[in-house]
Amino acid sequence: MKSYNRNGRVLPSSRKEIAYTPYFPISIGSKEEGHVIQLQTALKRLGCYDTRIDGKFGRLTSRAIQAFQFDAELEPTGVVDLATADRLESLLYDENRWVIPMRDEIDAPPDQMALFIDIMAAKGIPLAFATALAEQEGNLDHFSSDGFVKLRCEFWGQYKNTDHPDYQIRYRSYGMLQILDMGHPEDDYTRGDEVGNITNRELKYSVAKNIEAGACLLLSLLRGKQCHYLSSDERWYGCRDCIKSIPTAPKDWTNTVEGVVERIAPRHRWKCNAVPDFEQIPCSWPEAIRRYNGSGAEAFAYRDEILTRIVSARRIYAG
Repeated sequence: MKSYNRNGRVLPSSRKEIAYTPYFPISIGSKEEGHVIQLQTALKRLGCYDTRIDGKFGRLTSRAIQAFQFDAELEPTGVVDLATADRLESLLYDENRWVIPMRDEIDAPPDQMALFIDIMAAKGIPLAFATALAEQEGNLDHFSSDGFVKLRCEFWGQYKNTDHPDYQIRYRSYGMLQILDMGHPEDDYTRGDEVGNITNRELKYSVAKNIEAGACLLLSLLRGKQCHYLSSDERWYGCRDCIKSIPTAPKDWTNTVEGVVERIAPRHRWKCNAVPDFEQIPCSWPEAIRRYNGSGAEAFAYRDEILTRIVSARRIYAG
């Protein structure tokens, strides 16, 4: 059965829960909480709003509207007028327009973990690492409290670039791996050498392409030997058995923090008495995993957590 909005537009099957009733004018300080919630949800769906949906129209909501207006070639006032409301509604129900997915909308195939593992394995990531990565990346940390796959926006103004106003988005990213770049349609921004020449347009705004980009990034970070054994050896890429043979040591990451622009948030707060000793693993995969997740203590904790998942070592989480 097809669903329709108030103007008779057919709702795409994956977006039936979208509820947006155009309301204007609306701007900073508005007390129309219900309409602001709809507005923030619509802006998040379209990749312009990356913070909590709370029904409060403040600076971040205004900036998200400016970003949307800029992309839609409207005057970036930060105020929702008739033209802005109409454009928001039309794009929400445009089947050719990408939107930020919710947890239960990632369905190609329905099991997101299987999709992740299949693509990673097809790109040459050893099955043990692909499985551990899927378990790690598919956890609750990668979904917002509103149920959306986490979105990140960066604005030119954050980098004090005088050539671009603050409301122009430098890039947007979302997905299980948070690799997917979704800049302005004319933006050629890439993450550089680490992912070769993959651009936001080539990624085609899909979760599957996002995972492929993550695999390309991971492969590009390999240094040295990919596997200690010869391809004729039955232990070739038998990572689980190989890593299980490595001596273990206790690790305590309960005080690990990740520094970001807006806050300092605790991440990977766990400890384990049987973490495989990274220094004794004869291949480069664990180091690639570490570099894949950045630098600093948080990335080392991420690498060690992947290793514990591979050997099924018991972790104790704090907080």
